[in-house]
Amino acid sequence: EVFDAIQAQLAIHDRLREQYRERQRWQEELEECRREVAALRKAPGPVAGRIFPAKFVNNRSEAAENRMQETQAKVAALDVEVLSRLLQLRDTQREVVCRPLAALCRIRSEFFASLSAHW
Repeated sequence: EVFDAIQAQLAIHDRLREQYRERQRWQEELEECRREVAALRKAPGPVAGRIFPAKFVNNRSEAAENRMQETQAKVAALDVEVLSRLLQLRDTQREVVCRPLAALCRIRSEFFASLSAHW
């Protein structure tokens, strides 16, 4: 009983850590998208000595901006989820500490009750 509460709390922390790592990966992807969009906005003309049609550059720019917006949405969603879990942990921190201690007290009282029955 005592370890079940601790194991459950560790599982919550592990999930939170995984979400934060996923958020970091998406944040890196977002930075790459921002750099790509900035580069496309800066130099829509010649690339490597060749001139591309404006339609090609616009399609590529739109695709990069769409990818950046999707990535921003994913990062924002992960931010909300991680923050909500952190706030939930903050709100339940007293319960997290008390639950194993209460289970331990209950086990001790049952033990002593069983000893008193033998007397």
